[in-house]
Amino acid sequence: MADGKVKILTVLDNTGIDKGVREMNSKVAAGAKKTASALKSGLKFSAGAVAAVAGGVGALVVKGIKYNATIEQLQASFKVMLGSADKAKKMIADMNAFAAKTPFQTTDLAQAGKTLMGYGVQAKDVMGTLKMLGDVSQGNAEKMKGLALVYGQIMANGKLQGQDLLQLISNGFNPLQIIAKKTGKSMAELRDEMSKGKISAQEVADAFKTATSKGGQFYNDMEEQSKTFNGQISTLKDNTSMFLGDLTKGLSDAAKNTALPKINEYMEDLNKSLKSGGLEGVNKEIGSIAADAVN
Repeated sequence: MADGKVKILTVLDNTGIDKGVREMNSKVAAGAKKTASALKSGLKFSAGAVAAVAGGVGALVVKGIKYNATIEQLQASFKVMLGSADKAKKMIADMNAFAAKTPFQTTDLAQAGKTLMGYGVQAKDVMGTLKMLGDVSQGNAEKMKGLALVYGQIMANGKLQGQDLLQLISNGFNPLQIIAKKTGKSMAELRDEMSKGKISAQEVADAFKTATSKGGQFYNDMEEQSKTFNGQISTLKDNTSMFLGDLTKGLSDAAKNTALPKINEYMEDLNKSLKSGGLEGVNKEIGSIAADAVN
């Protein structure tokens, strides 16, 4: 009887142990599965994060290179207009400094500057004129472009005409109001003089100066606009672009002076090979290009 009891208890105990082991194994397996899943998710997240960072950095590099390409193109345009690379570089530097503290982008200023010079405004007067037009436009790039166009036309013609006045008014400025206050003449009298070509370009330029000088309607308007949310965002964009441009200057120069000329050379060789040897010629040329690229 005693031996039988021992055997029964042993069987019961083993059964309990087996059950416990199975439960433990099941929990371990479940835990391992969760750990593996977590690791897999973590790896996916890490890979995604690295890809996102790499993509973001790549986008910033591309933006910097594009900015440098734009500035180089503008310098080339001003070099032709000014007859000097140094003068062109200084003009762009002045516009960069202007853009860094106003709501305007460098490209906006450059476009307006080219318009003014195209109509005969002297290089030495360009930045001062942009300051006046910027204040009158109240920091609006499109309005400044419109004002630059009509201002240039007036300076080129030497007088104010009816169509010019309409363009000025549509961009927020009527010089006859300033001239009327200065001379005491009525608007009707001034319109009559304008129709006879008696309102000179100099009078219009003086009206702009008066309106943007201390006490004038548009005095320091750009500075006020630059303090607004949109003005600060615009300034941030320009400062960021300039920073990225400086950061990627070496890369831009390497691409322009080394990589792109070589790639263009390769493409010319491929075109020649295609014309002379068809696809077989292209395949052979690709091999030579690959070897040269590695070297």
